[in-house]
Amino acid sequence: MNIIGCLDIPSSGNYILDGIDVGTLSDDELSYIRNYKLGFIFQQYNLIQKLNVISNVELPLIYKKVPKEERILRAKEALLKVGLEGMEKRYPQQLSGGQQQRVSIARALATKPSVILADEPTGALDSHTGIEVLELIKELNEEGNTIILVTHDNSIAAQAKRIIRISDGKIIEDKNNEG
Repeated sequence: MNIIGCLDIPSSGNYILDGIDVGTLSDDELSYIRNYKLGFIFQQYNLIQKLNVISNVELPLIYKKVPKEERILRAKEALLKVGLEGMEKRYPQQLSGGQQQRVSIARALATKPSVILADEPTGALDSHTGIEVLELIKELNEEGNTIILVTHDNSIAAQAKRIIRISDGKIIEDKNNEG
């Protein structure tokens, strides 16, 4: 996931993203890709506790130098999309785990990335809330968002359109799962 997210570069082989060998890029170029092409959803949400919900969603837009009015509009649109309209002024500690994960998803959506990387997005949630978050992720995918979801849970993997199993750094299975 770190290589796909341009947080690490491959020690061997090639990772081609949009026709570019990522291993040849500078730190600034990798940072550009992370800011403009990728959205991240983390297992532990990675929200900043001192910032309210809307500020957490806006944060990557600040790094992208998006003007304030547009940042607020995009953050509100993303919060509406994940069902958290009206919670803009709340702080992470005032939210349930599922709501915090929805803020994390809204933060990823606000940047309008080409690809969303979801690292065990249901791992820190109870089963009911995990199902709700997974349904939201599936809806986003059905709307045209490319989502790469990493999970160790076979019941979650079984719901994916494509399943790639990796063991010891090697692909051991790659199958379509459209059924």
